[in-house]
Amino acid sequence: MAGYPEQYPRTGFLLSLIGGILITVVSLLVVALVYALASELSALGYGGAATALVVAELMVGAVLGILIIYGAYQVRSRPASARIWGIGIIVLALVSIFVSSGGFYIGALLALIGGFLAYRWRPPAPSPTGWSPAPGAPPTWSPPPPSGPTPPLAGAAGKFCPYCGASNPAPARFCARCGAGFPG
Repeated sequence: MAGYPEQYPRTGFLLSLIGGILITVVSLLVVALVYALASELSALGYGGAATALVVAELMVGAVLGILIIYGAYQVRSRPASARIWGIGIIVLALVSIFVSSGGFYIGALLALIGGFLAYRWRPPAPSPTGWSPAPGAPPTWSPPPPSGPTPPLAGAAGKFCPYCGASNPAPARFCARCGAGFPG
């Protein structure tokens, strides 16, 4: 929502998640395709050890994709450690480019960008007043609770604030301590 700081690296999470899903799904689809075409591949001379090597490489790609998905969920659920998980996602995406090349470049590129965004994300700075609205909630303000008895102001002969109890001069329209408006 506009105006509210992100509580976790949302864009890094989404790009890493999509990249991991693409790497995993494409790897598994190609493994299924290799098994479906095993007899045709063996007729072309690519049987036995070559097919097993390709399947093993693709399964490593699927495992890397699953690990990237896990890293993306860690970025989402543990935003304080987003830098560490961002580095992990970057490393896994780079390894997936070199281990399981061919068709996985889009997923690896998305995971690289998502990992970089998660690495660069900083948590929002706490408010000096301690006020921070819940995401999606409209901003509201209420006067702070009284911290103790308030000494009367010089020349105070009139109004007491209904919110904090501070003494105010008679012509005042707003409390000098908490800023609340006086009725009437």
